[in-house]
Amino acid sequence: MSNSIYLESFNSYNDHKDTFTLKVSVESFIIYCIYKYCSPKDTELYFTQVNDSSGRAHLNLLVREVKFIDQENVPWQVSSCVFPVALCDDTVITGLCAVARSICKHGHSIQGTFEHFNGLLGFCKGCLQAPNEVSVWTKFCEVDIIKTVLSLLGLSTISEIPVNLVRFENHLDKPVRIHNIYKVARNIKKQNLDVNLTNANVKPQIKPENSLRKPKNRKWKSNTTKDLEILCSTKLEELSISHQFAEGPFLTLADLLLLPCYYLFTQLLGETNLKELLPLSYKWYVNLINMQEMKIITDIFNIIVETRDLKSLKLPEVDDVSLYKSDPKRHNPKKRLFTKPEDIENALKSISDDLELKISVNNMKGGINWDIIPEGANPFAGHLPDDRVNRKAQQLENLALAVTAMAKDGDVVVDFCSGSGHLGKFDVGVALHACGIASDLVLDKCLKANAKFVLCPCCYGSLHATNRLSYPRSKKFNSIPIDQYLCIYHTADQTHKEHPLSERGDRCMAIIDSDRGRLAEEQGYTVTLARLKPLSCTPKNNLLIGVPADSKLNEVP
Repeated sequence: MSNSIYLESFNSYNDHKDTFTLKVSVESFIIYCIYKYCSPKDTELYFTQVNDSSGRAHLNLLVREVKFIDQENVPWQVSSCVFPVALCDDTVITGLCAVARSICKHGHSIQGTFEHFNGLLGFCKGCLQAPNEVSVWTKFCEVDIIKTVLSLLGLSTISEIPVNLVRFENHLDKPVRIHNIYKVARNIKKQNLDVNLTNANVKPQIKPENSLRKPKNRKWKSNTTKDLEILCSTKLEELSISHQFAEGPFLTLADLLLLPCYYLFTQLLGETNLKELLPLSYKWYVNLINMQEMKIITDIFNIIVETRDLKSLKLPEVDDVSLYKSDPKRHNPKKRLFTKPEDIENALKSISDDLELKISVNNMKGGINWDIIPEGANPFAGHLPDDRVNRKAQQLENLALAVTAMAKDGDVVVDFCSGSGHLGKFDVGVALHACGIASDLVLDKCLKANAKFVLCPCCYGSLHATNRLSYPRSKKFNSIPIDQYLCIYHTADQTHKEHPLSERGDRCMAIIDSDRGRLAEEQGYTVTLARLKPLSCTPKNNLLIGVPADSKLNEVP
């Protein structure tokens, strides 16, 4: 089985053949470095020229031997994605961290001295596994640091150190947070103790033969075991573990991903400024580039970027928050959000009648003969409690009836958030209880594809802005202050069964879904907001249905 990595280039093969220079994006530069370091087995790397390069920052990478592939020969699955892309048999992987992880999994290079015993992906191979929408650390490595590079490349004068560089500096100054940290601390302490004993050059004593007899078992602890003892109540700050690397004492994929960016920062900001203003980051950077294993990457560092006009660089004021989601000191925009009754009432008063969609009556009739449905798609085959099985069947019937009312022969129906992904054209998008922002991501995909959609959103309280989403969603709702909007979606989760606050929670759900519906209407959709029936099948029972202007429903729910 052979795998392929596809990176974008802003010049052609003939241009490269004349100058040995590739004009590449920052993401392509990073993936190329990781590819050279890992040397993945049976994996080819191709550059392909992209036409839409206007206004995009690029780097001039000097490299002699590369493989180019014409656009018409690029697999359609790859062309459907945003670069970089990995094609592994019948699986298509896109996204900076996801492609980098795929390269690591197929890596064929000798494991480095400082790597975790599981390799660059660390404990349970989980390094940068969580998507940037839910992981502060992945977002920093995949989104924030790339944006910082691009913003600096677009400036001619720099007067302030970028905020994200200060965030990483603060991160390196914090206690290390890794799995089994006390076990790691004991192992490091044991290694240091072994080194000290070796350096003592103690000559072993030659024992007489009669002293080789088997000693009796005695109940006592060796001093060595006692010396290695580290209690789990010990504070993280008191452990002798420092940020030798980005995630702690082990070299991980995060280091390989950040290293090319910091090479560019030294070019743009000057190595002296980095050393003076960001000493921990500079120490981390120098430690990496001086490692023998990194020579294959540092040899690629031939990009010459002119140092910008630096006018008395200063450090910005940045909240000293953690880059780890598991850290209580992480950045949490909702940490001061309390749904006080008076705040909720004030937020609801700000919603005028013309903003909310009217909830339509669900007139869909019919059902599903579950006896003819295969076990893999049948909730009755899941060995669940009867009550739960019946409710799940009712939920699925509501969505199925809505889809059959709008779909026509030949339509491609995609059920989002229920398994593997889909590439290419589709006509109807469906999502049952896509958690939080996932419902908005599905909605955006449907709007971009001009596809019909049937959504039953969930987890309103976990909504948050990302690099791709902002709230409120629609222009019509932009008049709502963000703090009141946050209060409304937080209250929308208060829909517990037979609770006096459920009615208010239902209205808040309808307001958030009205915002989503108004966004679709602004793009020419006809939108219906209904509710599942019976209402008892789930507390999150809103049904948002959208049809593009050039389509018609067979039956209006």
